[in-house]
Amino acid sequence: MRSFTAFDAVDLYRLRRPIELAAVRLIIEGNRPLTGIEKAADAFVALPDAVTWDVVADHDIAFHRSVLAAAASPRLLRTFNSVGAELRLLIAQLRPVYRGANELAAEHAALLHALRAGKIRPALEAWQAHLGAGERFFLDLIKERVL
Repeated sequence: MRSFTAFDAVDLYRLRRPIELAAVRLIIEGNRPLTGIEKAADAFVALPDAVTWDVVADHDIAFHRSVLAAAASPRLLRTFNSVGAELRLLIAQLRPVYRGANELAAEHAALLHALRAGKIRPALEAWQAHLGAGERFFLDLIKERVL
């Protein structure tokens, strides 16, 4: 089983951020249907708060994959899928940041809301904040281990 260092995590965010931001832009500019994203978000929000974090990670990945699928860019989706297993492991390491499944699911519901609003700048800002929170967690781990 693959393990991660905080450096690996930050490197993965270097790849993840431009892919997801491009997908958000494509969805809004192309007025793409949100049906798959809505289904993924609904399933995520419906999770009981005390569910195992493995299940949470599965739903998190499913949500983000649905965003890439909605963008209708086979190469963006393929790139995301190529790192999906690593992302899932990464999400598992974020467990200490959240009180439970509902808190993380609510973040994703807010991302869906930003897509529904159809304004590129606020949607990109919402995605930047979401991804930035995870990246900061790993950057803090790097700082703690270097000191």
